[in-house]
Amino acid sequence: MSTDHKNIDLLQRFIENEKNAKRWTIMSVSLFCLLAFAIIFLAGKLKKEQKENESLKLALAQATLIKADSTNEALASQNNKLASSNANYDSLQEITNSLLINLAELKKAKPGEDVVSNNDSLINKATREKIKKLITPASIKEMQEKEIKYTVFIQFTKDYNDLAKKLQQGWQNQYICPEPEIVSKNSFDPVVRYFYDIDRQEAMKLAGMVQRQIRLPVNVSFVKMKAPKKQIEVWLGKYQPQTTEQIFKKYDINKDMLEQKKQ
Repeated sequence: MSTDHKNIDLLQRFIENEKNAKRWTIMSVSLFCLLAFAIIFLAGKLKKEQKENESLKLALAQATLIKADSTNEALASQNNKLASSNANYDSLQEITNSLLINLAELKKAKPGEDVVSNNDSLINKATREKIKKLITPASIKEMQEKEIKYTVFIQFTKDYNDLAKKLQQGWQNQYICPEPEIVSKNSFDPVVRYFYDIDRQEAMKLAGMVQRQIRLPVNVSFVKMKAPKKQIEVWLGKYQPQTTEQIFKKYDINKDMLEQKKQ
């Protein structure tokens, strides 16, 4: 009888162990499935975020290229307008100077006569007075000197403010040298630019003068564009590479927005 009870106990224990084993197996399989689903879900989410990041990068690249292309077109159009304006200005200036010099010669030959018309329908009084001042010997001499002298424009970054003014003052007698112009948005190495082959020697001469002042190499560069004759540009600066923040700012890119998208 006791043996039967022992057998029954063993059988019950066996059955309980089987149930526990099945229970643990089911729990393990369920946990494994949950982990598998979680991994699949995270992988899908990561892939989706990667696609969104790629789309954002593509959109930013497209926006940048569109903006750069638009800017280039605007600059090209502006350069064409400036070239046309410069050509017209040069032509008109030459004609005007020639007429004024001829009037001055005529006045010199006939000092008692009024060489400028007094007919108000042809030319008003204010313009007549201006012409009379322009055909004086002193004005004609200055005009003729300008035709001989080079015009030198100085562009500089803020670190070269003092040198730009010093060069401008020192070149006044030798060149026509307008007030130097500061350049704040770009950086560049020192360079002297000329626009006609015959001006190369003068450009090299100016580069030598600048080089002795700053004790740094100064490039001499030929620029193929329409510009007035006997004109040279002196650029004083030191090239500084742009930071990422400066590039973002230049193209109106919001860095915070990019960081949020990455997260």
